[in-house]
Amino acid sequence: MVRTELVGRQRELDVLGECLAAALTGDPRLVVCRGEPGIGKTRLAEEMAARATGEGVPVVWGRGVESDGAPPYWPWRQLLRATAEVVDVAGLAHEHRLTADVSRLAPDVFPPNRQTADQGSSEDRFRQFDAILANLLREPVTREMHLTGLPAPAVGQHLSLVVGHDVSDEEAEEIHALTRGNPFFIGEIGRVLDFRRAGARSSLVTASVREAIGARLQRLSPECGRLLQAASIVGRDLPVALVSAVVGLPVGGCLGPLDEAVAAGLVEAGTTPSEHYFVHALIRDAIEAGLPTSERVRPPPSRGGHRGDLRRPPRTASVRYRPPLGRSRRGG
Repeated sequence: MVRTELVGRQRELDVLGECLAAALTGDPRLVVCRGEPGIGKTRLAEEMAARATGEGVPVVWGRGVESDGAPPYWPWRQLLRATAEVVDVAGLAHEHRLTADVSRLAPDVFPPNRQTADQGSSEDRFRQFDAILANLLREPVTREMHLTGLPAPAVGQHLSLVVGHDVSDEEAEEIHALTRGNPFFIGEIGRVLDFRRAGARSSLVTASVREAIGARLQRLSPECGRLLQAASIVGRDLPVALVSAVVGLPVGGCLGPLDEAVAAGLVEAGTTPSEHYFVHALIRDAIEAGLPTSERVRPPPSRGGHRGDLRRPPRTASVRYRPPLGRSRRGG
């Protein structure tokens, strides 16, 4: 994969640079970077890792995996293994009386210890991770960084790097509105932008976009997935009264799944409990594109013979939840 220049993250890079400089003087730092999938967390870490390597600082990685079957605490096991090649991890753990705890994460790093990896459920491990993270965030050495979408000028710059030529301010504004500045989505749109300019009927919802959104849907409950699939036909705005009519649930029955979608970063709440909307128009488009035509929700014909106004709840509608293909639903 060709990696484009990192744009729109100078402020974050400056903060990370300050943390690296402090660490090099013996003042440790921990940075917790948050943000929706595709927002650029890994890309930012790669840029900072390259800078650290350039200053002679060892860099180790621990990567999570989407598929089932990875060993427990797999990212932490990778980190401990890689760190053990640089420093005496076992000695440090013994010095701080942590051997019994960390050997559960990577028993192979501590040969004299006969501890085996903790085989608790994935839900237990997620809860444990959340508890550890909450404690780390209270430490004075920790900084929390929340990545948001790129501003429109940076969207234009990123898009230009992807397509290999300048794009207009109008195109940058349009793509920014569609993606809310998410670099992954910007890059995917860039792959088909020139085809559309040439008159080809290329959808902005590429296979990669559908797969990425489908993977996020797969982590939701069937009730939440069904609600979002039905709501995608309505539009980007999700009035709760209309969504409830479409899925055949009382308004109160929609609030829990909507809260779940908000927590997953697919939907945002409005100023009132009855107002919600998809975070990106592209998310709505991708969810709708994944629905077979026969299962799409359509408003019933009005008495005059034409289709009813989508602003009014349809009298009847049904949607059968269809999990995205190619992935099995995982807990947590």
